Amino acid sequence: MNVLFTVSNFKNNLLEAASNSIVKLARELKNKQADTTLLIPGPPTPSNMDEVTGLSWISFTNESDYHSRVRVLKNIMAMGRFWRSWPLTREPEIIHFHLGNLLEMFLLRLFIPKRRHGLRVATIWQPYLGVGESLRLPWQLGRLGGLFHHYLFNSWLHWPLYWFGALFFHHLVVASHFQKKQLSFLDPARVTVITNGVADPGPRKRPFLATEPAILYLGHATPIKGLAVLFHALAAIRDHQSFTLTLAMSDFGCQKTIMNQVAQAGLTDRVIFKGEVDSFQEMHNHDLLVLPLRASVGTACFPNVALEALATGLPMVASRVDSLAELIQHGKTGILVPPNDTTALADAILDLLRSPDHLTTMSQKQRSVFLEKYTLAAFVENHAALYRRLLSESSPVV
Repeated sequence: MNVLFTVSNFKNNLLEAASNSIVKLARELKNKQADTTLLIPGPPTPSNMDEVTGLSWISFTNESDYHSRVRVLKNIMAMGRFWRSWPLTREPEIIHFHLGNLLEMFLLRLFIPKRRHGLRVATIWQPYLGVGESLRLPWQLGRLGGLFHHYLFNSWLHWPLYWFGALFFHHLVVASHFQKKQLSFLDPARVTVITNGVADPGPRKRPFLATEPAILYLGHATPIKGLAVLFHALAAIRDHQSFTLTLAMSDFGCQKTIMNQVAQAGLTDRVIFKGEVDSFQEMHNHDLLVLPLRASVGTACFPNVALEALATGLPMVASRVDSLAELIQHGKTGILVPPNDTTALADAILDLLRSPDHLTTMSQKQRSVFLEKYTLAAFVENHAALYRRLLSESSPVV
């Protein structure tokens, strides 16, 4: 089996969930005797070269600014130029594109040469902003700041472009049945659900604390992530419950804004700021993970941070958005609350922090669900099975 993995939006330090997962998928398949190659924009950073040791990788363009608004277009155009010089005699059996959102399908169809012979598979990492969420979000935030790019690049407004772009691919992979439902305009036989998977850190969770519990937030700080809702919720319970909140954010470009929000909520003495962290280590040393998302878009469906919490056995309080409601079993592996509901979020956090026995039971359930459904081994084997099926069903495609 010969598989080439390519991606237009790649974080070279591998801190982004998608970038990290793509490298792990290629490496684990290679360990299964598959012939795998990574085609990426720029090499991994020196500190992460050990992640690709033994892997074949090719850079189709110089590393571009991951945070540039036009990076995806520039990288796809560069990928197209690269493919035009790639000899057909070296064509892989399967070309697996990993896409941040569905609009990239349209761009790839415009710029990638149509002469490629290999089976073209695409994984779409993010759902798009649906009609209902498009109407609710401006009211929740009171403004469009921080949301406009979702409407511009990743919303239901682009359905015709999604359909046109999807014709370029022989098969699509999504992480959840919610995402598959979003692609109902396609033949369902062309869409496979493969849930994300993460490595197993082992059951090393420390005992839960009743005196000074520790709350963890891992992720970015864009408005759609709901940090403002979290701060208001914690402000409401700070006089009733002791706690510390760790904000671990890989990109600190908006740290000043976040610090101002923390101060306004009266939480300065309760908040610890961290940059790049070992997520498993942080989870082992905390009592509760909070994911106050305002919508499913803006994060990979079945975000890795939630899967890592399951693997670690770290209970979660999360918004009842489609991407998380399919992953978290309410009351068993986490608590789901309505998005943007400060009171419900505060009540859920307070109830769990006051119930270390409940946290322990929830943690044990999380570990069993993880081992059953969301391991890295299952993630890799499901891809290998899909590739074998597609190759067995296919005839040479031009």
